[in-house]
Amino acid sequence: MDIFEDFDAAYGNGHYTSMSDGLGGENIMHDGMVVGHEAPLGTMSADGSMRVLNNEGGTDVINGGQLQSHSVANPMGGQDIYHDGELHHITTPNPMGGVNVYDSNMHLEGISMDNGIGGENYLAMTSNVDAINQYDNPLAHSAECHFAPFDVAKPI
Repeated sequence: MDIFEDFDAAYGNGHYTSMSDGLGGENIMHDGMVVGHEAPLGTMSADGSMRVLNNEGGTDVINGGQLQSHSVANPMGGQDIYHDGELHHITTPNPMGGVNVYDSNMHLEGISMDNGIGGENYLAMTSNVDAINQYDNPLAHSAECHFAPFDVAKPI
């Protein structure tokens, strides 16, 4: 399973890297700082959340005794991730050894890939680029371009 399929953080757009913590978990880095930690399956992380395998080929994220997210294997070889019973995002494998992450409407949100040091890199891509490209002269509006923070746990 790709670490960024159920990554639960909102630290901004751009590039993220995961690195092994040496204990089976992954530290998530952004702009040179550790911004998150994913504990090994079945181990509770510092924020009180735990990832466990489920019967549907995916994982459940439980926090404070409440189901935060539920994923199931999809026919494309990735995962369909649900929050509160609603489809939140979809992943598909990519040729770079990671996954492409789409929102529930199949708009690309990000791409992960193997980083060669035992972890993964993630590039968050959610933005208003589609809206800017609707202008007759998109370059004149390039300063208005912004990227939304990566947040797999945000409500739909």
